Amino acid sequence: MVASLGFSGCGTHLPSLGHEDYSEDMRLRRPDASKVAKGEGVHLSEALNKNLGEDLNDPLRKSLLQFIENSKRVKSASKASECDRKFKGAPECAFLKPGKLDSFFENEEDVDESEAEIALKASQRNSKVKITKSFKKRHSKVITEIYLNLLKGESAKVKDQVEGDYYRALKRVDSWTPELDRFAENLVANACIDPELYVYLGLKAEEFFPDEQKLARVLSLYRKADECNLENSTNKYVQLARFRMGLLSIVKNDCEGAQKVFNRLSKMGVNDYSTRAHYWSAFCARSESKKVEFLASFDELFKTNPLGFHTLSINNGDSVLAENIATPIDPVVKQRTSLEGQYNLWIRMLEDYDQMKSSGMVTWLLSPVRKNPEYLLRLEPGVRLYLSTFAFRAKDMFSLFRMLDSVFRTQSEYVVDSTLKLFYPLKYLDRISEEAKKVNPLLIAALIRQ
Repeated sequence: MVASLGFSGCGTHLPSLGHEDYSEDMRLRRPDASKVAKGEGVHLSEALNKNLGEDLNDPLRKSLLQFIENSKRVKSASKASECDRKFKGAPECAFLKPGKLDSFFENEEDVDESEAEIALKASQRNSKVKITKSFKKRHSKVITEIYLNLLKGESAKVKDQVEGDYYRALKRVDSWTPELDRFAENLVANACIDPELYVYLGLKAEEFFPDEQKLARVLSLYRKADECNLENSTNKYVQLARFRMGLLSIVKNDCEGAQKVFNRLSKMGVNDYSTRAHYWSAFCARSESKKVEFLASFDELFKTNPLGFHTLSINNGDSVLAENIATPIDPVVKQRTSLEGQYNLWIRMLEDYDQMKSSGMVTWLLSPVRKNPEYLLRLEPGVRLYLSTFAFRAKDMFSLFRMLDSVFRTQSEYVVDSTLKLFYPLKYLDRISEEAKKVNPLLIAALIRQ
């Protein structure tokens, strides 16, 4: 049962959702895909076939674009100043400021941000520990100290301890001793501490399942992490604790308790466990013939990830989007955004470099959305779809995936045949269909894409 609940994390072994058939109710929730092909403007097929930007006839603009391309590796304020002088304050010169490209989405108004401020933000973004031989040797002593403290029942952090060290120390534990069990019991009974320790200790105890006593102990550790952080909306260890607690509640046939936990998890916003939590909430609702609750969970799951493995699995591999996919639809794209700021300047530069067949510059300009895809959510879906055409031509597949994923997650009516051909390995669909006799070929394509 533990394995069937997807305890490996990916959830690739899912049990049946029960005998109730809500297929028709789910089908009625299919979005109207025809509306994305209506309205004025160019269509996706046109934007994929050719560059739709202005012709590059201006020698001065060509010179500006070439200067930026040649200078982008330097990333110095002096190059940005030189660009300003040479091209009479062209706004495109701002992209040569250190860190400007990465931050212009979030700091559009801060065009004159000092070089020192930019450097500080860059250092904060890249404040990862540099792993060296001397660090590894010194850090090994830290892990040993944490390990010995845990065996003695001491939970206080040691000097130079970093995130993940509890996990590294517990890797040395090869049996769940009475001393370790008492330590876990004391952690639950005493004041709240870092949820990281509750979670890694719980995961260590899970290694020694099946055992009712250990199951109870693990649940108590996850429950403590949950109760100590009821207001926390971001901590990844709290998210994991809630997800595991929900799954283990299902193991104990406590679907009511599981759904309460999954509900708290869903209130933490979109996270690594959102789709799985909605799936298991639906599992509980369907197994108890609670149609309203099942469809509510399905709606959340569909809204969060309409093309995800769990969304397809909830209806035995049959997607409510199947009819949309079977009908040829060519969505209208939008070349410019209605938002204020430098977005349209950025799009114009993408058009120009694409026209110059400078795929390296297109990839460089798209780097913000690869690092922070949430920036895309500010742009209209039609604009995001337009941007994906540049990534497609530049063979920047990661940016292409980010853009289309952001569209599908917020506007499921854009899930049509033409967009899926960019998103999934559908060029192999005939071969997949031949081989997959008993499984929906779209489900196999989803796994390949994943």
